[in-house]
Amino acid sequence: MDAVHLFWPREEPGLFATAFALPQRHSYNAPADGPDPMPLGQLRAVLDELVDAGVLDRRHRDGIEFPIWSTVHGLAVLIGHGPLRDVDDATRAQLEGLSSAFIESALTSPPSSSGIGRTEQRRLEPRRRQ
Repeated sequence: MDAVHLFWPREEPGLFATAFALPQRHSYNAPADGPDPMPLGQLRAVLDELVDAGVLDRRHRDGIEFPIWSTVHGLAVLIGHGPLRDVDDATRAQLEGLSSAFIESALTSPPSSSGIGRTEQRRLEPRRRQ
């Protein structure tokens, strides 16, 4: 998981919010004249490279960028300025690990299965920083 994406909202929440504010006319489609420089475009390119390299099953590729993006970005927002902003480092690391396992499971489970629930099940009790 992108550790910078999760570190940045916690340490610089205002900058994080500004970076992800949407301008009035923002397209999430790749430009016709080259690679998409936006973070979602970069994620799409990496996923396509994984398929081309044979690391990611092509059957997992179609649209998988959106659940991955939602998981990483959602956790970043929750930790950055949401209800998890005051959790301690150990809890944050546990959440990052669970999110990474969730994404990995979605990428590697049989195509007929969502992979959800295949990671270790345990109740997470967020601890507040002292």
